[in-house]
Amino acid sequence: MKNILITGGAGYIGSHLAKFFKNKGYNIIIIDNFERSSKKVINVLKVDKYFVMDLRRDDLTEILKGIDIVFHCAAYIDVSESIRNPDIYFENNVLGTHKLLSQMKKAGVYNLIFSSSAAVYGDQGDRMLTEEDIKKPIQPYGFSKSVMEDWIEWFCKIFGFNAMVFRYFNACGCDEDGLIGEAHQPETHLIPRALHSLFNKEEEFYVYGNDYDTKDGSCIRDYIHILDIVDAYSRGIKYLQENRGFFVFNLGNNSGYSVFEVLTEIEKVTELKLKYKIVQRRIGDPAILVASNSKAREALCWKPARNLFDMISSQYKYLKRDL
Repeated sequence: MKNILITGGAGYIGSHLAKFFKNKGYNIIIIDNFERSSKKVINVLKVDKYFVMDLRRDDLTEILKGIDIVFHCAAYIDVSESIRNPDIYFENNVLGTHKLLSQMKKAGVYNLIFSSSAAVYGDQGDRMLTEEDIKKPIQPYGFSKSVMEDWIEWFCKIFGFNAMVFRYFNACGCDEDGLIGEAHQPETHLIPRALHSLFNKEEEFYVYGNDYDTKDGSCIRDYIHILDIVDAYSRGIKYLQENRGFFVFNLGNNSGYSVFEVLTEIEKVTELKLKYKIVQRRIGDPAILVASNSKAREALCWKPARNLFDMISSQYKYLKRDL
């Protein structure tokens, strides 16, 4: 599987995958509509080919010919936006995925690794979540990811696709050289938002709720470094070469941090004091989301190698580069 097509390849997850696999000698082709990503990333990556295309509208069949495996990373990911405007999440995430799968089938490409999310689980209390738990998404974003997974599974059952789903539990951190990193447009994730607020004193930082049934009242999340995710993909390719079917793996650290714990760690890393304002909860935010990663450890011989300090410090290095 030396020829890889990455949808959303200029985005956060996709760009890190492109950089790693290109450096390993793979042939990388990127598809991105650059609606929520930047072409600056392409200049840094120096990939073999990239195409400005949209999964919802453009035909990828010719580009797919000769591809061995697709990394499907293209999706809208803002939970709050999905509640305000669920239609675009169905159109972009679900219909875009269906069109991709149909064109893969037409081109004879049957190998896929899909970027999914812990949001498919919804709010299931304070226990660690496993891949066998029933999916109960509580917002349109999580629902769209759940449906995308279902479509992929059906293509495996009916057409013989060979697919792996990775459910991320709050991907964060950046590449070690600081050249690419987490830079969503707009930025919605906790660590980069907090760091941006430190750099820009006029940018107010909000904590959404301090009345959850948790140890300090703020939400608890499992965090996973982007480079640990990349490592899982590397092992995932090998696994798909030796096994056929539909496979689902959680990617997390087996532990969670509250929002206030993350903010405290950010202050330690930066040696700066963060000012924040507590506001009402956001709709669709469960109190606790923590993964069991035992299945990935056993099947893929994978385990996360980086901690919260590594996640924050690498993002800090990336953001300081432009100051």
